[in-house]
Amino acid sequence: DGLVDDDDSGVSGTSTWYMDSDGDGYGDPRTTTVACEQPSGWTDDAADCDDDDAAVNPAAAEICNDTDDDCDGDVDEGDICGDDDCEDVVPDDCLTLWQAHARGWLEVGSEGIGEAVSFVNSGAYDVCLDERALYASDDTQAFFLDTGITDVPEQLATGDSITAYYGSWTTDNGSYSPYLGEGAWWCVDNGQAATAGGSYVYYGEQVPDVLTTWVDDLHDVDGDGVYDLEDWAGTYGVQAQYNVWDWQLSEPVLTAGKLADEVLGEVVVTMTSRNLGDVAGDGWLVDTVPAGWSLVSAELTPDDQVPNADGTLTLAWFLELDAFGGSADAVQFSYTIARDVLADVDYLELDAAWITYAAECPSGSGSELILWPPDCGGEVSSSLPAAVYGIDVDQDGVQDCPEEEICDGLDNDLDGEVDEDCDGTVSGVVFFDDDQDGSQSWCEPGQAGVPVWIEGPDCDGDGVGELYDTLTDEDGAYSFSGLCPGDWTVGWEEASFDTPTTDNPVDLTLAGAGDEVVDFGLHRCFWAQTTCWWLSNPSAVEAALPLEVAGRSFTSYAEVRAVLTSTRGCSSARLERALLLAKLNDARFGVGAHPWMDWDGDGECETIGDLIDLAEQALVDADYVEFATFIHLIRAAL
Repeated sequence: DGLVDDDDSGVSGTSTWYMDSDGDGYGDPRTTTVACEQPSGWTDDAADCDDDDAAVNPAAAEICNDTDDDCDGDVDEGDICGDDDCEDVVPDDCLTLWQAHARGWLEVGSEGIGEAVSFVNSGAYDVCLDERALYASDDTQAFFLDTGITDVPEQLATGDSITAYYGSWTTDNGSYSPYLGEGAWWCVDNGQAATAGGSYVYYGEQVPDVLTTWVDDLHDVDGDGVYDLEDWAGTYGVQAQYNVWDWQLSEPVLTAGKLADEVLGEVVVTMTSRNLGDVAGDGWLVDTVPAGWSLVSAELTPDDQVPNADGTLTLAWFLELDAFGGSADAVQFSYTIARDVLADVDYLELDAAWITYAAECPSGSGSELILWPPDCGGEVSSSLPAAVYGIDVDQDGVQDCPEEEICDGLDNDLDGEVDEDCDGTVSGVVFFDDDQDGSQSWCEPGQAGVPVWIEGPDCDGDGVGELYDTLTDEDGAYSFSGLCPGDWTVGWEEASFDTPTTDNPVDLTLAGAGDEVVDFGLHRCFWAQTTCWWLSNPSAVEAALPLEVAGRSFTSYAEVRAVLTSTRGCSSARLERALLLAKLNDARFGVGAHPWMDWDGDGECETIGDLIDLAEQALVDADYVEFATFIHLIRAAL
């Protein structure tokens, strides 16, 4: 009929093909064609769930991106996004109010205007109710919940709720607890029963201290002998409630509020201040940026910024707040901080902000800025602290959970530091091992001036392993600190006449912070005896006499003992004792001929006898600069 294959509508043996717009080999099941051969841009696999994205298909690996990458019907399945419950650190007892609000676990509201309000704990842990957090229904209304009131629990258990009511003036006299009304209410305005809304806002405010004084203290304003908080006088209930309102009519009462949240890896802090009094008030609202974080931006530029020695930054704003009900009775603004280190933070607690205010406080203009904390004779109110959870600082879509820091070359606790507090110390003593048993006894003193070295891994990342050396002190002690984890070798340099009585060198592994102690024993073939040996052997001393040290003659054991047991600590006395001991050993063992070192750099090795002569000449010449050097050298050689 002149038509070939696909040109003929009656052709048989055709296949269904699916459009592959993104070229990933998988087609869109909604877009098909029929053809004998595979057309370009089409495929026989209809399993693509997003034909506009080549990275999405059944062969793709699932990644944490809120997308069904592998087209299996599940989004970010498994543990691909890591542990998204990093913030669920179990509290010792219960969450604070501000922690519960930060997690969104405390629901506060009523069914309608003038209705009872419920507090519901929808979180995983109990919530403590021992903080006086303010809840606002509008700019002029506020209340708080107080565990000091009858029938209010100290904790709100998981899944539980409690119901609070308006003040006693909304009910008949005497029908509820005689303490500012049922439950724990303090109301800003006596019209709240009629005007309070059905929803309530938490700004991170506390009840100002000046108002808690009126709520808590025992007042008897009308002098009838009954405390106001127990006085059911008048039509509307507890008298103390009216005393609070009356006091507010002639005062400014400023609050400080603070909330925090994460936005694109940064923390946005929202500050709120309201005036609950009937008189306008000026105040300084003060907050602190934590160490390790920097101020990025602020909706309201701070009037003062003060860097602190601990790395924090104090911010201060001067605010003017009209009386409640006015046009400017609330101020709210935010500022943004960013972490200095690009590592996630699962939980950040921020200190409370505070505001200080009084009519005589200076304004915030020009040179009138004041130091913190300002003292202008006014009141101070604090916010509650703030918290924010799950900060994905590096914006990789995965909330990395901090763990306990271990010494493994990784930043386990996500604080920007690797293996902090993991530096180890290796220390010990090089001692004369008289009995050659490998351990130091009380009469086997440390050997001064012995070269000790330690070699280990590349701690500083320069591609070269570390090598450090030192000399033992006058007690024979040495120490190497600040050593990174890894395998190390420590040893001492043996002189030609030294014989080790313990392993030298010694291999050890440092796993982290802590001390490793490695002592070394040495013995000498010509053995130079110690002070305690000579003092215990008078006959050996007598056999070595007479001796002369720097012009001073020694002809008896008593004279020798007087010097060796002297407690004089000056360098000349110490050098004299060292020389006397050296000459005693030379007289008994003939050690003076043993090679020592090339002291003068002429290429020939001086002997121990030469060392004794040099030290003795320094003592005769009263060359005090050389005294300490020769004391160490003599003790090292003998």
